[in-house]
Amino acid sequence: MRTGARSPRGGRVITPEELLERAEKLAKLERVEGGDSHPYRRKWSTEREHLPDVDVAAAGGWADTRALKMSYQQVDELTMYSVVADATKLRDVVDESETAETA
Repeated sequence: MRTGARSPRGGRVITPEELLERAEKLAKLERVEGGDSHPYRRKWSTEREHLPDVDVAAAGGWADTRALKMSYQQVDELTMYSVVADATKLRDVVDESETAETA
């Protein structure tokens, strides 16, 4: 038995795959490889990596953060660059003119 929603016309069952195909066609999007809704969920969760995991999981419908982190959030070059380039400096910069005065 196929799962899905009943069509308002004719009573035929519409599968989730058919609904996604229709939505992509209406939005004029090319088919994304890698599954049905999973590529969209991966993109959505990866774009929110900078937000708290528990909030992303709750908003995205995940029961916990494990599946979110293991299966959906992907490493991407822009985020890796931000990790390296945007680090918060924890040490104070010493003003050399101050050290010369105290010596």
